[in-house]
Amino acid sequence: MRSSEGSLKPIFISVGHRISLATAIEIVRMTCRFRVPEPIRQADIRSRERLRNNQ
Repeated sequence: MRSSEGSLKPIFISVGHRISLATAIEIVRMTCRFRVPEPIRQADIRSRERLRNNQ
Protein backbone atom coordinates (compact mmCIF):
# COMPACT_ATOMS: atom_id res chain seq x y z
CA MET A 1 0.00 0.00 0.00
CA ARG A 2 1.22 3.51 -0.71
CA SER A 3 0.75 6.19 1.94
CA SER A 4 -0.18 8.75 -0.72
CA GLU A 5 -0.71 8.86 -4.45
CA GLY A 6 2.76 10.21 -5.22
CA SER A 7 4.58 8.07 -2.68
CA LEU A 8 7.38 5.85 -3.92
CA LYS A 9 7.92 3.81 -0.75
CA PRO A 10 5.17 1.32 0.08
CA ILE A 11 3.83 0.63 3.55
CA PHE A 12 3.83 -3.09 4.30
CA ILE A 13 0.74 -4.34 6.11
CA SER A 14 0.39 -7.83 7.50
CA VAL A 15 -2.41 -9.66 9.21
CA GLY A 16 -2.28 -10.39 12.91
CA HIS A 17 -4.07 -12.57 15.42
CA ARG A 18 -7.79 -12.53 14.61
CA ILE A 19 -7.54 -9.68 12.09
CA SER A 20 -8.01 -10.01 8.36
CA LEU A 21 -5.93 -8.26 5.73
CA ALA A 22 -8.96 -6.16 4.73
CA THR A 23 -9.45 -4.99 8.32
CA ALA A 24 -5.72 -4.27 8.73
CA ILE A 25 -5.75 -2.16 5.55
CA GLU A 26 -8.85 -0.30 6.72
CA ILE A 27 -7.26 0.52 10.08
CA VAL A 28 -4.05 1.73 8.44
CA ARG A 29 -6.00 3.94 6.03
CA MET A 30 -8.00 5.48 8.89
CA THR A 31 -4.99 6.16 11.10
CA CYS A 32 -1.96 6.64 8.86
CA ARG A 33 -1.42 10.13 7.54
CA PHE A 34 2.35 9.72 7.21
CA ARG A 35 4.71 6.84 6.43
CA VAL A 36 6.33 6.99 9.86
CA PRO A 37 4.11 5.91 12.79
CA GLU A 38 2.73 8.94 14.63
CA PRO A 39 4.45 8.38 18.02
CA ILE A 40 7.86 8.13 16.32
CA ARG A 41 7.10 11.13 14.10
CA GLN A 42 6.10 13.23 17.11
CA ALA A 43 9.22 12.18 19.05
CA ASP A 44 11.37 13.16 16.08
CA ILE A 45 9.65 16.55 15.73
CA ARG A 46 10.02 17.33 19.43
CA SER A 47 13.65 16.18 19.62
CA ARG A 48 14.56 18.36 16.63
CA GLU A 49 12.76 21.34 18.22
CA ARG A 50 14.68 20.82 21.43
CA LEU A 51 17.99 20.65 19.59
CA ARG A 52 17.17 23.86 17.71
CA ASN A 53 16.18 25.68 20.92
CA ASN A 54 19.29 24.59 22.84
CA GLN A 55 21.82 25.79 20.28
